[in-house]
Amino acid sequence: MLFESQKKAENFMQYNNKEILNESGYAPVRSYHCIACDGWHLTSRREELDLPSKTELVLEAYKEVTDEKDKAKELRANGRQEKEAPSANALEGLRKKIELIRRSLKNKGSKTIIIKLIEGASRSLKDLEVTGQLKKSKGELEVHLGRLESRAMLLPDDEEAGIQTQIRVIERLFDNESNRILIRNLIYEALRTLRNMDGAMLQQDSKKALEKKLKNLALRCDHLRNNTSG
Repeated sequence: MLFESQKKAENFMQYNNKEILNESGYAPVRSYHCIACDGWHLTSRREELDLPSKTELVLEAYKEVTDEKDKAKELRANGRQEKEAPSANALEGLRKKIELIRRSLKNKGSKTIIIKLIEGASRSLKDLEVTGQLKKSKGELEVHLGRLESRAMLLPDDEEAGIQTQIRVIERLFDNESNRILIRNLIYEALRTLRNMDGAMLQQDSKKALEKKLKNLALRCDHLRNNTSG
């Protein structure tokens, strides 16, 4: 579910937490800000404080990319004898960035953010001028980065995974014969979130399939209302 502010997300969690827990077996424990849609969501997963947040990853990546570009400019401005040390430092910085990407992949982080980190590292590698033995090190990093990119493409789209989770919750509420108004509100909220998604975030075919599934759930909800009225 998407909320415009943290306050709205916290209020919804406060007043609906027990009912969602009783009906679905899961209950939100915190809100978090989504960089992709600039809104607030709820999650039942507790924050893992030992891992960097998605915002921290983006800020760290931006800073590292800026630093690497500055190093590349400095490298081109210096003479040939002064290039070796800056290049080695730049490559070491890229190794650290690639390790950050690898850990993010291992922890099933945001696909959108991981792809951006990989793109930033690729640009830095491409712009970096190296000589001698450093050419081999640069080539090895390029190969490693290419493998990480292949793994990242296999991650589920963040937005699609979120909508799929909402659909599963709604289906469980149907199975448990939960409050029809609550079910209807969850369906319409999911539809609004889906329709507001940027086309670049979700493949058009996937978006159509999810919208069709949500509309079928809405019809099921209306059918439930008609049977109750009868």
